[in-house]
Amino acid sequence: MVVKALKKAKKKAAKKAAKKSPHGDANRDLRRAYEHLNRVRILHLGLHKDALQSVELLSRMAQAAMTAGDPKSAADLLRAAEHLAFGSMAKMEPEQGMSVELTTAAQKEYEHLLERSHERRHKQGDKIPADLRAIYKTMLAHAKEAYARSAFHRSLEFVRGAEALMHTELEGRLNLPARGSELRLR
Repeated sequence: MVVKALKKAKKKAAKKAAKKSPHGDANRDLRRAYEHLNRVRILHLGLHKDALQSVELLSRMAQAAMTAGDPKSAADLLRAAEHLAFGSMAKMEPEQGMSVELTTAAQKEYEHLLERSHERRHKQGDKIPADLRAIYKTMLAHAKEAYARSAFHRSLEFVRGAEALMHTELEGRLNLPARGSELRLR
């Protein structure tokens, strides 16, 4: 039991240390935006047309957030785009060979993320642009459908993306850059 507690404390300390940036939160958010941007660029290659449109919109909104000097929102938008892309690419079939413990853990995480996304959505109120609300609703619908079919990887990606989207704190509508323009990080 002591070993288990030590492992948990060590894991928690490592996560806490990883969150701290020696250069401040602004640089951390800028780095996060850069990492998510490159992951999203890679994922563009295998996306279905509908998912690609949503990912492109989120990428353009992230660019607008960067232009507005808000790297945190840019990182959150790109994180949502990344989860949307992975969820779109994940299989819809029920996952085979999962232990009862793993299935229970996946179900608990799904419920937790779903609750957090709903809480954040209500907290945002009308501040979130209609385009983001539509993407949010679509991701939740896909998450619920996948969850009902026991396609846990897919459901977790979509619900995690929805939660990330509602984590974005946008004040009103962003001025979106032209379609096809590149996101540049300062």
